[in-house]
Amino acid sequence: MTSPNDSPAYVGIKAAQLLAAELHSAVDRNEFGVIAQDISPLNSGTLINELASPSFTRRQRLRTSLVAEDATVEAAIARHPEMSELLSAQEEAAVAWRNLNQRTIAVITNRPLSKAASLRDFRVISERDLTKRLCAEERDKADVSWLRTLWDAIDRGKALRIALSDIIEFSVALAALPASERSTRASQHLYLLKLFPDEHLADEKSDSRLLRRLQQNRELVVSERPRHLDAALVDQRAAGGTQRCGSSCPMSRLSVVGSRVST
Repeated sequence: MTSPNDSPAYVGIKAAQLLAAELHSAVDRNEFGVIAQDISPLNSGTLINELASPSFTRRQRLRTSLVAEDATVEAAIARHPEMSELLSAQEEAAVAWRNLNQRTIAVITNRPLSKAASLRDFRVISERDLTKRLCAEERDKADVSWLRTLWDAIDRGKALRIALSDIIEFSVALAALPASERSTRASQHLYLLKLFPDEHLADEKSDSRLLRRLQQNRELVVSERPRHLDAALVDQRAAGGTQRCGSSCPMSRLSVVGSRVST
């Protein structure tokens, strides 16, 4: 289920861990069923390992359909025989479990469901749900208040249209920095969010102002594509986010706009 793209392997692994945590919450709430659709990249092996934990299998609290993942499911059941009644590659299995009123049922797919009408009562888990979970994790472990505010802003920034995979890369990059430098160097890694570097991001102290500045950054990204953006982001990635944004960079205009936000 991991799609062929440029994301590092750890992105699919983290997405699988986030999805497993979301499924665990669904089980704890005794939800009838959930559908996770079009979450990519997603490391199926990691997800299987998470679902094989005793918290799921001992009491048979979760039944999962990994739609069309026949080879993955077959290998998983060979490694974890206790999952033979809890794991399937068939969409129809989820419908059968539903008809037996068994819960909790999870359907994980990257394609349209032919039995969607039979599963219409299931809650949909989107990338947005996993993004919110990731932001909460990062906020809770942040060691300075400004970073907690930044994660609050990203959490609230649905309109920023930042992919889950990009936010995972951003979180990993920040975790790799020395703790004493994370807040001061976070803005250098905005390229991982497909945003321009912003030397003045840390000047904003509230999540609403941070979000406003990130939204202005996104607007610049949209207006400059493809004239500056692709080259700027490639340069930033090559420099590990350390390249400064000069006077010709579109973000120099954001400094002017941002000054109006703070007044």
